[in-house]
Amino acid sequence: MSQHETAKRAGFFDVRFTKFLSVSAVSAIWIVALIVISAATVIVALIGFYTMTTDFGAVIGLLVVVVAVVGGVLSTVLTRLFLEVVAILFRIGNHAAEIARNTTR
Repeated sequence: MSQHETAKRAGFFDVRFTKFLSVSAVSAIWIVALIVISAATVIVALIGFYTMTTDFGAVIGLLVVVVAVVGGVLSTVLTRLFLEVVAILFRIGNHAAEIARNTTR
């Protein structure tokens, strides 16, 4: 088994840092971000619905619900774009390292 194949299988225990974990961690970060954004959106929307029943009025409560939904969608899109850029940068680094490794042979 070559050193490159060993590094691919080592994952977290790769003490030589020949393979970056960041690319594989991006999907986990995406899932956590979706959970957090969804929870925040639901909580703020519920606050908006509650506000509709209080003395503050239906207009303010409706405004809070709309802002919650628009903010949730916008946060999801921006988070996805950011994580795609991070993944692309790490893949560029991985490909550059592979090119360097292949040209030294």
